[in-house]
Amino acid sequence: MPVEHLWVVHRNRIRHGYVSKSPVQENIVMKRLATAIVLSGLSLAAAACGHSIEQKAATGAVAGAVVAGPVGAAVGGAAGTAVGQAQRPR
Repeated sequence: MPVEHLWVVHRNRIRHGYVSKSPVQENIVMKRLATAIVLSGLSLAAAACGHSIEQKAATGAVAGAVVAGPVGAAVGGAAGTAVGQAQRPR
């Protein structure tokens, strides 16, 4: 595919509002979004580790703190507690 054709396709996408004006900026945003999704998935998976609700909450808090600092610790702890409550035998 010639380079000129790629530029025309990209220019038309810009005109119709499909992409941002900077392909470099778009790549950075996509990489950050993919990283955030992967890290949040890993933190939720780590929140399921442990045998008791307290262990699951602690694992989730540590994983959340690694990903997003204090706010992530709170969210990870809440996710760990929710997973622990959902898996608790009745």
